[in-house]
Amino acid sequence: MASTSGKRCTLSIEQKLKILEALKSKKADDVAKHFNIGYSTVKKIRQNEEVGIVDKPMPGVSHKDVLMHLSMVRKYLEENFTDYNSYYDVEDMIEKTRFN
Repeated sequence: MASTSGKRCTLSIEQKLKILEALKSKKADDVAKHFNIGYSTVKKIRQNEEVGIVDKPMPGVSHKDVLMHLSMVRKYLEENFTDYNSYYDVEDMIEKTRFN
């Protein structure tokens, strides 16, 4: 069976920043189509950005656990506060209440 993936390419920092900006208003699969990259690439860029949210390592807590917690917080906020909060507000709330 022939591969359906295209050639590998390296994304510049500017492209990654544009992708992150687009994720604030669009779904990951829409962003992937717009930038002609894979869905998993978009998700990995977002995940790498979220890892940067944690300033210093916390004893006994892995990055995977932190990402899982952030994902659960984002899901809860989006499910319960989408009527009056935009995506930006959700991200601001997560940033303000990050792990201290």
